[in-house]
Amino acid sequence: DDSPIRKIANVWQLVSKNDLRPFVEENINEPILIRFKFVSEIALSDLDPRVDLPPSERWMANVIADKRPEFSLRSKKWLSDSLALLWTLNNNKITSIVESIVNTILSSEKDVSRLLNSLWQNIQNIAEATPNIFLNYIDENINNLWWVFEQWDILMWWDGGFTQLLWSLEKLSWSPEYITRVVHILFKLAEKYDEGIRNNYTNRPFWTLSEIFLPWINNTFLDIDKRLELLNSIPNKDALFSLLIKLFNESSSSWLAKPIYQNWNTNMPDVNRKDYFQYMQWVIDILLENFQNDIESKVCEILELSTKFSIESFN
Repeated sequence: DDSPIRKIANVWQLVSKNDLRPFVEENINEPILIRFKFVSEIALSDLDPRVDLPPSERWMANVIADKRPEFSLRSKKWLSDSLALLWTLNNNKITSIVESIVNTILSSEKDVSRLLNSLWQNIQNIAEATPNIFLNYIDENINNLWWVFEQWDILMWWDGGFTQLLWSLEKLSWSPEYITRVVHILFKLAEKYDEGIRNNYTNRPFWTLSEIFLPWINNTFLDIDKRLELLNSIPNKDALFSLLIKLFNESSSSWLAKPIYQNWNTNMPDVNRKDYFQYMQWVIDILLENFQNDIESKVCEILELSTKFSIESFN
């Protein structure tokens, strides 16, 4: 029953956008939406000239007069945040405008990597605002993301677009509607870009995949049957084998990014011992079923896990 806004001295503060939403929704009229669309398309299509600088000069981008974006990072962030919030109103007219804005932004630059690196911290909001459009865009441009996944000056000031891209996919993985597409896209990204990420302290597509399928913690709403069904649908069997092996050896979790506005269930129950051992047994079954014809090339890695096999699986 707390107020969604508060006043401290002479400063008004917004405590919760979600709580305030019902009070302002009826005041969102067509003129406001038209102005919002106009401003959002211009600001969020504004390419960040810093992405064109060589790595040795990026740290001083803010002091180079012609190497600063026209619109501030903060203004862009709150515009994209509003896109995600507007999407949750379940108003067909508003939804159509949000989709139009995102389509305009994503078609504003032919160089996909340059656009995503410019969007940077706004990628997550755009993904949450229009999941289908975002997933289509990434899937269609899967071969054009080299610059997104290149090594950025992480310790200096910026991790580029790839961390934001992976966090966006993590958020969408909590949705029953999008989980399958997210997993297949992550496998494609892992196959194409994982080896090119040289920094060991940043996320990568394969790590996100392992987080989703960890056996000892519920980082997904999927029950065991659905997880195994999804794993069996992966066409790249070498990548699948690597993931299954990692599930046995992974003992820590950095958690997955969670959506801010989408009403997807992210409060998962703890994994009990029975479910854990059942899941691992079925993972073993998938492992043996998919690679029994290629057992000679996989035997060393499988034998290292043999102490975790049941007697039946070991035999």
